[in-house]
Amino acid sequence: MRKIFEPAVRLMDRLGYPRKFALMAIVISLPVLAFLFLLISEINRDVSFAKKERLGVRFNHAVMKFFQDLQQHRGMAAAFIEGDASFREKILERQSHIANDIRAIDALNNEYGKAIGITGEWSLIKEKWDALGARVFSMLSARESFDMHTELINDTLSLMVRIADISNLTLDPEIDSFYLMDTVVNKLPAAAEYAGQLRGLGMSVIMLPGDITTGEKTHLIVLSGLCKSAVVKITESMEKVFRTNPGLKQMIETHLTHNNASIYHALEILESRVINPAKAHIGPEEYFDVFTKAGNSIFTLHLSVSAALEGVLQNRIDGLTGKRSLIGAFAALMLLIMAYLFAGSYLSVMDSLSNLMNALKRMGSGEMNTVVSLKTRDEMKLVADSFNEMAKKLTGVMEELKRSNEELEHFAYLASHDLKTPLLTVGSNLKLFHRRYAEKLNEEADRFIADAIKSTIRMEKLISDILAYSRVGTHGNPFGPVDCSEALSISLENLKIDVERSGAEITHDSLPAATGDPVQLVQLFQNLIGNALKFRGEEKPHIHLSAERKGKEWVFSVRDNGIGIPEEQTKKVFEIFHRYHGEKYPGTGIGLATCKKIVERHGGRIWVESEPGRGSTFYFTLPATDKRNGEAA
Repeated sequence: MRKIFEPAVRLMDRLGYPRKFALMAIVISLPVLAFLFLLISEINRDVSFAKKERLGVRFNHAVMKFFQDLQQHRGMAAAFIEGDASFREKILERQSHIANDIRAIDALNNEYGKAIGITGEWSLIKEKWDALGARVFSMLSARESFDMHTELINDTLSLMVRIADISNLTLDPEIDSFYLMDTVVNKLPAAAEYAGQLRGLGMSVIMLPGDITTGEKTHLIVLSGLCKSAVVKITESMEKVFRTNPGLKQMIETHLTHNNASIYHALEILESRVINPAKAHIGPEEYFDVFTKAGNSIFTLHLSVSAALEGVLQNRIDGLTGKRSLIGAFAALMLLIMAYLFAGSYLSVMDSLSNLMNALKRMGSGEMNTVVSLKTRDEMKLVADSFNEMAKKLTGVMEELKRSNEELEHFAYLASHDLKTPLLTVGSNLKLFHRRYAEKLNEEADRFIADAIKSTIRMEKLISDILAYSRVGTHGNPFGPVDCSEALSISLENLKIDVERSGAEITHDSLPAATGDPVQLVQLFQNLIGNALKFRGEEKPHIHLSAERKGKEWVFSVRDNGIGIPEEQTKKVFEIFHRYHGEKYPGTGIGLATCKKIVERHGGRIWVESEPGRGSTFYFTLPATDKRNGEAA
């Protein structure tokens, strides 16, 4: 099972906790965000779809008004051409209404023409109207006028269907809005056109001398039947709408009843006073008014149904917008909760890690009785318990080690003291013997005695260095802020005689404050500079010290122009008693080993970069000092 998760384990092992939590947050949130994006995009498409439908309703209502006025203009023109001059003023008034209708449609087209692209069809209709309007009062026959009007009206009906197609009305997926759309776009305009044709043809028949012909009666009967059929279809559609959306019944039913009554009344007059008698028994103005009222009732119903359709679409838009807002709010809340829980988890883990790290630092600084106390009850608590158990055992081990070190140190002190005492005695006696019997001994004996004296001095120095080396980790001072420039000055004062004797030129950049043992740092500078003075070449020694801040530590460098070190020796020079030059140069081989031990006690590193004959550069690191509180940064 673990093999399946091995790639994930390797990935997580390479990341810190901030990146782990960030990665998990991204992996979890991306699919959720993608789903929400698709869902909201779908809602936005539905909202845009419904808004475009609503715009189509507005366009169709404006075109329907033009259609209504155009129909009335057809009937008035027929009466005027047949000889009723009283219709002239009515025609002019109706043309004024049509001009207003055209301006209203132009305004909508200018504003929403990109969404509802009907500019070409509408321009053609306006051109036909201009041609028709200019000829109404000229020598047009009644048939020509009727045909031209009817062609223009049919173009207008086609435009209404075109608007419905472009604005998605014909694609509406809901039952109530679909039947409302079908009534507004198809059924009511058809009923209005049948009524309009009955008005126009009836006016012609009434005003013509003589009896009504069989053909004329047949035409009127067909149109009457079509008009009745249209009324029945409108009623059926509205009943379906009412069943689906009962709330619309109160809004539409009164207008529907009035519309049906007006149309049936007009058809009854047509049948009883125009079709059945051999000659029409009704005046043209009365006939015109009856069918005009029927047409007006159709347009009133159209206005009511259009308002209902627009209301349904607006409710749908509001519902979708509300759903979108709710989803957005829910998504934001969910993401906020996820972020809150992730932040809580992250802070909990980081607090636990911080407590463990602080405990480790305290333990590293010597507080072996450190105890970690965590509020969490997860796996970090197990880690803390294990740490406390380890600390407890380690405290016992360290106490035992401390006793052992104290015994060893005491032994080293006694051993060095017991070794130094006879060495001093031997050295003193040799010097005394050499002074008393120098003239009585030959040259070879003098040399033997001088070599013996040098060996005792070297042995004494070796014992002192060993003792100093052993006491680096046990007899150091507590750490604190140390001015490295001051430590360097003290070390140079200690080396004053060697510096003057060698003629060395020692320079340094501005040195920072570091955290450490001031005595041991003086010894560190002194050993490194003394080493550079000792292993100088034929040229005058030049030694330069500098420091560079890198993160939370300072990197110091001591550069010289001495004899250099072979590359294979750069690591060995820090080993105790290692002297790759042998007896050629004085020393015990402990100086650089002591430097290494001092630097490591301070938590740093030491290394050398060198090239034989080109000098050496010794580097070591020390923790930087926080200037605000004097502690390590």
